[in-house]
Amino acid sequence: MSQSPRALMVAMPETPGLRDLPNVKKEIDDYRNFYPGARLLKGEEAVRSAVIEEIRQCSQVHFACHGGQNVRQPSASCVYLSDGPLSVADINRIRIEFGELAFLSACETAQVSSRLTDESLTISSAMLLAGFKHVVGTMWYIRDPLAPVISGRFYEILQEQGVDVMDPATALHKAVASLRAKYPRRPLFWAQYIHVGA
Repeated sequence: MSQSPRALMVAMPETPGLRDLPNVKKEIDDYRNFYPGARLLKGEEAVRSAVIEEIRQCSQVHFACHGGQNVRQPSASCVYLSDGPLSVADINRIRIEFGELAFLSACETAQVSSRLTDESLTISSAMLLAGFKHVVGTMWYIRDPLAPVISGRFYEILQEQGVDVMDPATALHKAVASLRAKYPRRPLFWAQYIHVGA
């Protein structure tokens, strides 16, 4: 990864028709502390056309929003933006030349349908195909208050590793382990996060 990654954060603290995510603000603050030059598309600015255009130009992206797996039509699985869903089918049309890392802090972004267990059509896999080398996704529901805990620790560990070493898989493992140590009997709080990619 270059010393100054072109970073993008897509943040939806409020989404039409869905419950509010008040802890997205903490995710925004943490991300901007680690990447002060990051482009932020928040709320009404986070429309599909703008997000797609920015993703094409970035090496790193963080989504903090609602997500969902469509069991009947996996290509319709999506993250929710201000003007509607950004689906697997939409992402499959994007090509990213310098993609390094996509962190999908949203529900079900790496969930595979139990009806199609041999398929891996998810938002996470779509991000890999679009050109990101590393993707962090979730296999089921995530808790809004804990989302910034995982992502904040993840980016803290990445910064400690340094740009020449960047190992997102290890960073995620350590971030999840820190939450697991706090809630050892509550795996639904931390076990849903996975890393896919190189």
